[in-house]
Amino acid sequence: MLFGKKRTIEELKKKLGKTEAELKASQDLLKDTNEKFNDARRHSTAVKTDLQDSIDEKDKIIADLKGRLVAAEDGLKKAVAEKETALKELTAAKAEIGSLESQVEAAAKEKAELLSKLSSKASPATGLLVKEDEGYDVTFIADGKEVAKVRMCSEADSDKIPEVPFKDHHTGEWQYERNGKDVTVTAVYTPIVYDLVFFVDDARYAEMEATADQFS
Repeated sequence: MLFGKKRTIEELKKKLGKTEAELKASQDLLKDTNEKFNDARRHSTAVKTDLQDSIDEKDKIIADLKGRLVAAEDGLKKAVAEKETALKELTAAKAEIGSLESQVEAAAKEKAELLSKLSSKASPATGLLVKEDEGYDVTFIADGKEVAKVRMCSEADSDKIPEVPFKDHHTGEWQYERNGKDVTVTAVYTPIVYDLVFFVDDARYAEMEATADQFS
């Protein structure tokens, strides 16, 4: 009977030892698992931080790109507005040029008539010279000032006609006006038309013609 109990105790001790060994193995496995879990959590935290930094950097880049896009749109709108203004000015300048060309043509015609009358010795139809020994006092005026006053009796006196006084950014022509036996010749000045080219950010986008007064 005693022998049987002793055997039972031995078997229980073996089982207890086995159980303790299994428990220790389980504890070691749990410890190892905890260490791996902690490592994984630390790695996850680092990845999360890197990801957040990447997101923040991406947001900064997007914000910068949006700012550049807005600035580019504003610049484009300004360039378009300036171009439209330049085109309107160009249209107005072309209309004014047409008017000036008509005036120049009329002045040239009047000058030709003046020279014809001043150089003619013939009949009353020409109206200037009646007799060989008669002539006309011709006064030349520019900008309201008398430039010269000469006596002209024939075509030979044409060399007495002075040059039209110089005026900045203008061309000048003499315009004839008769008052009885006196003749007044007035300098008519026409603005010189210049070619203008407009650039935006070194890009050529418009051209126009204008006088010095229009772009000074």
